[in-house]
Amino acid sequence: MPTIRKVKNPAGKEYWTIRFFSRDKQPNEKAFYFPANRYPKAKVRNMMNDLEYLYKTGQWCPWEQGINKEANPESARPFHVVLDQFKSKRESAYAKTTWEKLTAQINNLKALPESNVSLTGLAEETFAEYVNASESIETRKTRRGAIKTIETWVLQHYPGTKPFTPKIVAPQAERRQKRKTYITSAELDQVIQLIPDRERIVSDVITFAFYTGMRLSEITNMRVSWIQGEYILIGDEAYRPKSDSSEATPVPITDMVQYILDRNARGKRRADRLFRAAGSQDNFGKYLSKRFKSYVKDALPSKQEQLNFHKLRDSAAMYWLHERKLDVYEVRTLLRHSSVTMTERYLHAKPDALLKKVRNAR
Repeated sequence: MPTIRKVKNPAGKEYWTIRFFSRDKQPNEKAFYFPANRYPKAKVRNMMNDLEYLYKTGQWCPWEQGINKEANPESARPFHVVLDQFKSKRESAYAKTTWEKLTAQINNLKALPESNVSLTGLAEETFAEYVNASESIETRKTRRGAIKTIETWVLQHYPGTKPFTPKIVAPQAERRQKRKTYITSAELDQVIQLIPDRERIVSDVITFAFYTGMRLSEITNMRVSWIQGEYILIGDEAYRPKSDSSEATPVPITDMVQYILDRNARGKRRADRLFRAAGSQDNFGKYLSKRFKSYVKDALPSKQEQLNFHKLRDSAAMYWLHERKLDVYEVRTLLRHSSVTMTERYLHAKPDALLKKVRNAR
């Protein structure tokens, strides 16, 4: 184990010394000197850590080889060693949950063959494949963000290292495909069947969102007082709807919606929330989103990357258009959009349905 300390020569000039000790070598001690006015302690300490690594891995021997002080021995340090150093130095700087996510990314990076690359070998393309391997744009952003955090620290402590955070590759075709993803009523049934009875409120909210086209924030804030006969009037003094239309458009209550309303409104006052969480209401929306994605992953694995809770609004539009045979203007009214142009972004033409319409028009 090498040591570092400051010494003075007879002339009074100060030096940093890095000393290696071994009982098997002659002499038992080998020392290297660095002028204190040219080498700050942090730099000498980093050099000592790098030399220790090279010595332990058999790449360098202090009794046989000297040090090129003009060269940068830090550049020989593999990236996985730098990652370990980052973990030991930076843990206290992050909140527990944030650090757990960052640690998971660090462990993934250490498992890659590219982690053996030295600091001088790092470049934008080094981790480009890892960042863009996932089909999920959110996962790509998470991976890139972790590498960017590490890069900032490395550039600060190892001057001369080139930036190595890769760019996210997200083709327009992929984004368009993500917008076209929705589920049918049959696929909705597959998801609902996987939800146990103890999470009945999750299945109720998912089904309610599909058959009403309401947003998650509207559903979690819905009061019993919003139920007005055969319609739901969204919004009150406590909640202002996020509708694009200035008109307060009622949402029709179908048989399925009525069934859900009846069993969730039973025993509640008009001012009570219809769907009430067991814990904090503030995190209820996040909880529902996570549970929805979890059940979609099991029921519809081919769509798990593209589907989120808001896609139930897209699915409601497609359900009304293709299964209930409404036209685009009627769907626009149900979704409470200010123009048909906005509604068209939610609608995805089905080739089979178009072919049937063309043939029937002959």
